[in-house]
Amino acid sequence: MPEHTGRSRAPWICSGPGIKRTPYRAPTEHKEGRAVTQPVPSEPSVRPPIRTCVGCRTRDERRNLLRIVSVQPASDEAGTPRYLPDTAGTMPGRGAWIHPSEACVAALEKKNGLARAFKRAVPAAALKACCEQIRAVLTARESSPEAAPGTV
Repeated sequence: MPEHTGRSRAPWICSGPGIKRTPYRAPTEHKEGRAVTQPVPSEPSVRPPIRTCVGCRTRDERRNLLRIVSVQPASDEAGTPRYLPDTAGTMPGRGAWIHPSEACVAALEKKNGLARAFKRAVPAAALKACCEQIRAVLTARESSPEAAPGTV
């Protein structure tokens, strides 16, 4: 039996007595009804970031959603974290996303979607305060004429 030379047999499709050895080539066209891999496009398509609404649980583009941030209390303060709407989208910390609509805010309040999003228990008082702040942001957005559609 020949000694192993350290070369891999990976570039060959099959080997054995009576079988023709051919190097592997990626398929480029359809042959005999088999599916073939498509070539990779030269320029990758740019997709907008997708987030899930914590109220209705549907996925949407980030620009159509409002961010809610968990703000941890300072080390000298005792208590639970506060949950604030982040209209600019720049506050540090873990965030959750919600559609800027009353239906999603009501679903958030009913299902306590913040507990699922932040992976911790959210007290009822903190949830109610967060929903009231979101409603205040929504009414401010509706009353200001300079708010462009699709922006938060």
